[in-house]
Amino acid sequence: MARSSRHSVPGNWADRGIALLGSVLIHGVIVAGLVFGISSTPEIMEITMPPIIQATVVDRTAIVEYQQAETNRQNEVKRQAARERRAEQQRQEQVAEQQRKQREAIEQRKLNEQTQAQDQARAEADKQKELDQLREQQRANDRRIEQLREERVQQEQEYEAQRLAELMADEQTSLDAEADMTLKTQWLGLMTNSINQVWRKPFTARKGVQCKIRIDLIPGGEVVSAQLVGSCPWDAATQQSLIDAVNRASPMPYKGYESVFERSGSLTFKID
Repeated sequence: MARSSRHSVPGNWADRGIALLGSVLIHGVIVAGLVFGISSTPEIMEITMPPIIQATVVDRTAIVEYQQAETNRQNEVKRQAARERRAEQQRQEQVAEQQRKQREAIEQRKLNEQTQAQDQARAEADKQKELDQLREQQRANDRRIEQLREERVQQEQEYEAQRLAELMADEQTSLDAEADMTLKTQWLGLMTNSINQVWRKPFTARKGVQCKIRIDLIPGGEVVSAQLVGSCPWDAATQQSLIDAVNRASPMPYKGYESVFERSGSLTFKID
């Protein structure tokens, strides 16, 4: 009986102590009544028994075992709580790690998108720069072509102007030559007339015969010398008369004929 009681689990140790104390007191009262209630005349006594309080005696081993079991139970509760805390911490760490990876993935995606956008913007900028360079090169080529065209037009105009100027110069030269020739002819004619006016032909002069005389002049028209050239069929008196006439006609006409003036020239005279 006692062995099975050691394995029972008490509910409240204070109540059990009170029950045990009450049982001891009741038994003491009964024993005292028996001792002091005996008399010479035996009487029949009616003893009313109080309610019997059952008490269970628990030994120290059961208490220790209970305490050990309670300690084990509390330790197990603590361990379970620790396991749950570790599990919760691991779960939170996993959630945090997952959130961190998600944030990193989002940041990496944003970085990739930003890098891609930068690369695309750089590529578009390079393409635009290349297009601008091509356009500028085309404009430079157009300007060069226009410049060459203008230069060609200018060269053609200059060539045409030069050709026209040369033609005009040639024409002017011809005109000037003709004018000079005319002026020179006039000058030579005036000298011939001046000589004829002062020429005293001898009676021995042969008519129809001509001779050429060379006359040397200095600016201003003054005669330096005069002499017949070539073969002259005249007699000596006629030849000398011509030379004397040239000297008497000095100075020859000069003013207005400077452009056609010559220091030395020949004139031909014919006796009519």
